[in-house]
Formats: sequence, structure tokens, C-alpha cells
Amino acid sequence: MEKGIIGKILDYYFSSPQYSRDVEGAMIEFFDIESIQELRRSGVEEKAMEFFSEWFVFDYKWTNKKSTLSKFVSDNPLYLNSASLQIYKNLQNNQYGTWEVVSVNPGHGLQLENLQTGKRFNVQEHSATFQLHLRDIFYSRLSLVDDHWEMIGANTFIWGVKFNKSVKDIWRKDKTKSNPKDAYKMWNSQADDNSNDVIKFNKNLSSEQAEEKLAEILKKFKIDSYVTTDLIAKWIYNLSKNMISHTETIDRLTGLINFDEISDSLDVDELIRVYNDFYNLSPQKCLKDRSPSQLVSKDPDCKFDFEASVTSIGHGEDMDKVYKNAHENMKTGNYFRALKDFDKYFKELLRRRTTIFYIYRMYANKAVCHFACGQNKEGKSMINIALELNPNYDFGLKLLRQYEEGRFKFDIRDTLGIKPRHDYLKKDISVRYFDFIKELGINFATPVLTTSDIRMYNQKGEPLKVGRNDLCPCGAKHPDGRPKKYKKCHGK
Repeated sequence: MEKGIIGKILDYYFSSPQYSRDVEGAMIEFFDIESIQELRRSGVEEKAMEFFSEWFVFDYKWTNKKSTLSKFVSDNPLYLNSASLQIYKNLQNNQYGTWEVVSVNPGHGLQLENLQTGKRFNVQEHSATFQLHLRDIFYSRLSLVDDHWEMIGANTFIWGVKFNKSVKDIWRKDKTKSNPKDAYKMWNSQADDNSNDVIKFNKNLSSEQAEEKLAEILKKFKIDSYVTTDLIAKWIYNLSKNMISHTETIDRLTGLINFDEISDSLDVDELIRVYNDFYNLSPQKCLKDRSPSQLVSKDPDCKFDFEASVTSIGHGEDMDKVYKNAHENMKTGNYFRALKDFDKYFKELLRRRTTIFYIYRMYANKAVCHFACGQNKEGKSMINIALELNPNYDFGLKLLRQYEEGRFKFDIRDTLGIKPRHDYLKKDISVRYFDFIKELGINFATPVLTTSDIRMYNQKGEPLKVGRNDLCPCGAKHPDGRPKKYKKCHGK
């Protein structure tokens, strides 16, 4: 794109007296200040003005709800000819967002992926190809120029972290539109820290204060029954010497949150910030019983490199899809397929070394699948695990009673005298995951239940009949603890 195109818009509105109040109002809005005098006293850095200028052209809304660019096109204050004006009309086809570098062709162009939409764009670019590298993350605006995409607007900055697949899943769910104001805030916070370190140390916080704040936030998010500050300190102490293991701990904490039970006003970022303060002040075995803050205080140049790996509840779209597929297969009676889905889910939890608050429920659901497939001994093993994790899980207790009463589909192996696989308890992924999760020491014993659609079978392989006024076999309860009737639950 020809240089100076956007500059013409800025020059016109910044230099026209009739728009001075509008420009000042835009600056007050962008910089979150009370008055323009405040900005004049403190001054504005050149880089900050770059972010503001881009935002003013593309994102600022006038009283008629039009952007500055749209207003410029419709008013045509410079009396541009149709060909010149068309360039500005084309600029209205633009996308601002967070981008990941997919590939680089030095001197020619880039392929970028929008982290929110997953869409990829081939971008014609020269100078940036010598600054950006594979998997770099940055803010930028793309615009369609003639028949190709170009990067336009303010010169941006590289975030300094790389995202793995689980983090990308989080971005896919975030529908909030970003703009240069977000980029400015991020850049400004980095400038205030005078550092690109991802870990930020609160020098005014003691270990006791950090622990007290963590205890408060665990209670606020209603996960204090699962973990204690002592347990989290133990996890931190035994971390390996890399930041990936650090974010595994964050994954576990966020995975234990039941967002249906907490206030919508709570922000999981608050939990992460408080945890980080506690982490920074906690000793680690791999650091010779010193904390990260102690290392940094002795060596200010000490760096902690990491690859972001924070996972939201549900652990991303891919895992949510696997979990939903398992339940859909259960509903349609495809229990062998459902077993494979559950195993896939357990495998991914083990790979990420994390968990989720209703993990005992998954073992019970897998038990249902085993029973439906005539694999009673494997089903019994899954019930045992579910009840070891949560002895209060009444659906698990009901399954156990029904198993002991012989109400499930018969196991052909019993009839033929064939023993189940002797290595089942050694090789099954859900059992191996259970071995891992036991070492974490999380207390899953809770009366709170979340259950899904199920089908139960008698010895003849026939579905168990449930009356509308009978208690629902899934074991679900009302908020006050009363068991739900079938007609109020799965019989709707």
C-alpha cells in the first residue's frame, strides 16, 4: 500500500479546529484519563501515539456510530477523485486481532493465523519477515489491498511467548473483539515493569500474606475443599525445573472450578495472579530449596523461559468434543465407541498432568459402558476407582449395589470360564491416570453431583424401566440436596 494513505486521515482531523474537541475526547477515552490536561502534564510517548492513531482511524466511534475511516469516506473532506477514494473504501475491509506466525518467506510475505477464528491469511510483507519467526504471537491489523492482504496500522510488538494447542482452544472461545487499545495496555504494562519477564514479582508481599491471599481465593472459587495451600506448596516444591510444570499446576486449579457454582463476576485471572504470587515466594527442590523471587533478588538478570499452557475449564474445545462424543455414543447405545472416547479423554488428561472437578463421574460413566458391553469385572474396577475418589458419590454407590445384585448384562466370559485380561489393571489408560491422580493428593470427596444421560441394563440385556415418579438412576440432586425424580431429570 502506498505510504501516507492513513496519514492523510490523521493530518486532516488532527489539524482541523472544528474537530479538536472530538480528538481530545478520543484521547481521553483511549488513555482512560479524566481530562486532556492530565495527558499534557504527563506527556505521551511516540509509541503510545502510534497505537492511539490506529485506534482513532479504525475503531473510534463518532456520535453517528461511524468510525473515523467511514466518516472520512462518506464526507470526502479532501475532495478525492473516485480512484483515490476507493483506496479508503477498501481499507474498511480489515481485521484486527492476535496473530500467530505460521510460516515466513523472508523478504516476501507471511502466513498468519487469527487465534480467535483459526482463519489463515497470506500476507504480502517485507520488513516484518526479518523480525518475525515461526509461532511468534503479536497484535496487528490486516487489510485487503487490491488482491492481497497487508499489515497496516501501528508497528506492533512480539509477545515473547508461544502458545500450545490448549491455549489456542481458549482463544477460540473468546469472542471479545480486540483493538489497539488492548495492545497499548499490554505494551504499557511491559514498559512499566521495565522487563519482558513473564513472571512479575510483588516485592511488597511476604510469604505469609501470599499464602493468606491464596487461601482466600481458593475459598472464593469454591475449590478449597479440593486443595489446600499446603498441598499446592508441596506441588510447587516438587516441580521440575521448567515453567511448563508450573502451568500444569494452574491447569489443575482451573480444572477444579465448577463455574456453575461461582459468581459470574469472578475472573479466573485473579486466581492465576494470586497463585503466581504464592508460587514466586515458594521454595522448590530443583532450585535448591530457594524460591524464584530469591533467585531474582540475587540475580536480577535471572530469566524464566516458558511456553504458555494455561487451560480453561473443560480443557479446550478438542477435549470437550471428545467428552460430548462419549455421551452421545452412550445415548445411542454405541458403548464400545464411548469407551474409546473416554480412554482418549483420560489419555489427554494424563499427558497434560491435570484433572477436572468431576473426574469421579467419568469413571462411573466408563463403568456403565463396560457393563453395557458385558465387561462386568472392568466395570467393577471403574466403580471402585470412582468411589475411592469420592466415597459420597451416590450414583457410584447405586452402580455398586446394582452390580452386587446382578442386575447388569451377563458377562459371557463368566459363562465360558474365561478370565478377564490379567494385564487390564496395568495397561488401561484410565487406571494409569488414576495412579497419577492419587499422587496429587486432591480431595474429591464431595456431595455435589453432576451427571449425564445414562442407560442401565438388567441381566437379560434389557433397559431397566424407571417410573416418572421414581428417583432418577443417574443420582442427580436438587441444590438443597433432595434426590431428583426421573420426571424432573432425564425423563423430561
